[in-house]
Amino acid sequence: MKRATALTSAKQRQYRQTHEPIQSTPTVSTPMRLFDESSIPTSVLKEEYQRLCCLLVEQHREQYECSPSESFFDPCLSRYLDSEYYHSFWIENHCFDFFLPSYRMLLEVDGSVHFGEAKMKKDNFKEECARSLGLFIYRPENYEVKKYPLRTIEKIKSCPSIDSVITTLLMRRIYLHTLSRHSSYRNLQKLFRDFENSNK
Repeated sequence: MKRATALTSAKQRQYRQTHEPIQSTPTVSTPMRLFDESSIPTSVLKEEYQRLCCLLVEQHREQYECSPSESFFDPCLSRYLDSEYYHSFWIENHCFDFFLPSYRMLLEVDGSVHFGEAKMKKDNFKEECARSLGLFIYRPENYEVKKYPLRTIEKIKSCPSIDSVITTLLMRRIYLHTLSRHSSYRNLQKLFRDFENSNK
């Protein structure tokens, strides 16, 4: 199945030159409703979101290295899951192992590291983030995805799914939500003006 693709390093450099530095912690921006963001196509928001993700990956590369269990499970999802998914998916300031939009599911492969106090606190923040967007988190253990990958995928498939129209609306909401936490209001206005001017 299709996965999110990273942008080139040239586009990353261009994004750095035209955007303000990303804050290390989520910030509350001026509400986006002050201008009509509904007129911006989802494709434009997606591209802006992908650029942001490239920077987040660079900033947190050591902190969010792919685990062996993730590396093992990724090709299993690609082969046996019959819907689109994303590996290392960012929402706000959180990186989730996998995102399956058709199931509203964020999948976190849990190992022993998740039982540390600091990690459990971070996981609680992730839970709150997911609930705020109507998503839920599924947490299979490392041994489950390695020893029984097909069983884990069958559990995923047994969950209720949403149609493509609702999935598109959900993705749009995630793009807006994450961009509003990282970009200044001025940058979001600029995105809106650039698109508006290109269509005059």
